[in-house]
Amino acid sequence: MDSVLALSGVHLCHRLKDPELEAMSWKYYASVLLDLRHRLARKKEGNDTETLHLLLTALILAQVESISGNTQGAVYHHLRASRQFVLSMLVDSGTHEIRALRGFLRELYAYLVLVGTITLNAESEDRVIEFDPFMSSLKSLNDIKPCGEMFGCSHGLFELMPRVSELGKQRRLEEASGYCTSASFAFYQLLESKIRGWQVPENLEGDADWVDQLGMAATIHQHTLLIFLHTTFYGSSVESPRLRDMVDESVSVILPLWKALYATEPMSPLVTTMIWPAMIAGSCSRRPEQQGVIRSELSKSHYHMNITKRAIQLLEWLWEDQSDQAYGPFGLEVMMKKHNFNICMA
Repeated sequence: MDSVLALSGVHLCHRLKDPELEAMSWKYYASVLLDLRHRLARKKEGNDTETLHLLLTALILAQVESISGNTQGAVYHHLRASRQFVLSMLVDSGTHEIRALRGFLRELYAYLVLVGTITLNAESEDRVIEFDPFMSSLKSLNDIKPCGEMFGCSHGLFELMPRVSELGKQRRLEEASGYCTSASFAFYQLLESKIRGWQVPENLEGDADWVDQLGMAATIHQHTLLIFLHTTFYGSSVESPRLRDMVDESVSVILPLWKALYATEPMSPLVTTMIWPAMIAGSCSRRPEQQGVIRSELSKSHYHMNITKRAIQLLEWLWEDQSDQAYGPFGLEVMMKKHNFNICMA
């Protein structure tokens, strides 16, 4: 209960600006951390129910730090702790309720880790969370309700992200040696083909408006992943005309859909999944009118959280910087290092 009170409190603090509420929220947070230490000291192996409670608590604490806009990497500490609980519960067993909760928390963890990836991590390991094998088969999480909600209809896209990350690690090694292997280029082409060939699933559940919104969000994620793939492959070579042409093509697809999704009445809950696309596409938006769209839509979201303000601040630093390296996820990493700004957009 204290973790829920902490989460609710830091969310309200953004709206109310109440010092007493803020102090009380972080008091609850500290109480949860102390309780976690005691529970871990007493934890018995093989107790899945207890492990589920610990995982749920760790994920809530990650969300507390995320929506509060923490800039010192605290979210990553909670996600690393969550990973240990997730890995200890990969075998599905227990009652239907236990299996459903386990599946939902595993999906939530996977989502937070995947969308927290906004840089190439070329300069620092501080933001690295390992991608585990189950993240490459996210559709399997949809077998038991309420699983499947976090990724909308885009499971097939998100489960390619670990492979894009794998390519990125290889390219960093190659860049350091000044070459690109034919194997890396072939892998890049394969991933590009898979992403471009992905299609919104047929027979989606819901009314026509909801299905349209799912399709818009999925297409935004598709082109965001393409941008992330291209920038990952090119690494620090952010001035490449070829790279910028390909990225500009995807940005031009994303922004109209982005505006349409934010214009839905009432505002679609899917806008809560748009910070990752905003950071990736925004980091590659070079024209003032493009930047204005992203700034405007992020600012007017009724999901008021400090993380949104931090996202805009990071993008503003990038847009204002005149250096050649201020572009794409690579540029975001440069800005984060320059401003001592270690944030997770989960």
